[in-house]
Amino acid sequence: MGQRKRQRKRAAAAVPRLPGLVYAQASPHSIGGRSLFEADGRVTAGTVNDFASERPLRDRAEALLRQAGFEILRRTDETINFRGSPRAFEIAFGAPIVAEERPVTKPGQRRDTATFLECHNAERPGLVDVRRSRFRHVLEGVALEVPRFFMAAPQAIPPDVGYWHLDVPGGVALGCRAVHAHRAGVTGRGVAVAMVDSGHAVHPFFAAHGYRVDPVRLAPGAADPAVDSDGHGTGESANIFAVAPDATLQPVKTVSFNMTAAFTTAVRLNPQVISLSWGGDLGPRGGFGAADLALAAAVARAVASGI
Repeated sequence: MGQRKRQRKRAAAAVPRLPGLVYAQASPHSIGGRSLFEADGRVTAGTVNDFASERPLRDRAEALLRQAGFEILRRTDETINFRGSPRAFEIAFGAPIVAEERPVTKPGQRRDTATFLECHNAERPGLVDVRRSRFRHVLEGVALEVPRFFMAAPQAIPPDVGYWHLDVPGGVALGCRAVHAHRAGVTGRGVAVAMVDSGHAVHPFFAAHGYRVDPVRLAPGAADPAVDSDGHGTGESANIFAVAPDATLQPVKTVSFNMTAAFTTAVRLNPQVISLSWGGDLGPRGGFGAADLALAAAVARAVASGI
């Protein structure tokens, strides 16, 4: 009897659980007549205007989402970032949200699994088909956000290793050949670099070097601006200053499951450069998922604006 109980417990633990809040990007109907979620490889700085939507339509879509119990977090010309309970999604769009555990690559090229959300009423991974809902007149689809991962996990004390490695700032500046630019007087002065990452912690390293760091901005879903959740952002900012010691850093703290909204938070700061040291796995069939296309539109819009 005890063994069967343990087996049931292990089986239950293996089933991924739905989060209390689901984050998503809704795309109002594009003025170019083609859905953002049918735009593989076609969302660029030159074409992003085709995937924008008219302001009155965005207003109607936002109002309908609020009426359905969703919270609006961020709005751009292309997408509306919102969140709500899994039940709210099922009621609004007529199909349940399910959680699936999939293999992914995490920092250090470590193979692991992560929880992805799906609504199996559309072919494209992560896409919610809205054509049979009351949103069909204002939306062309909804992208369920996906987990994304920082590319390395920095440590407070460098490991004692028996091979050549870079230090900061000197080794990184030399390895990137930034020292040539520095000698020519190009040091990043007057340039704002927005960094979308895990945050930025106060550390004597930055004060001792006289680096300029603006207060941390919180992206939708993030909290505790004074805390770097795992040290990645603080470590990554040292690389930025190694290359551009006189730049001004604009840290944007994000959560791993709402990255597109974090990116658009950085765009609103109007920097010259946005630094992103994270990524995610392509879907099980190897193509862009719905969330990837929403992020592509946000990046294309930023490049078109001169960032």
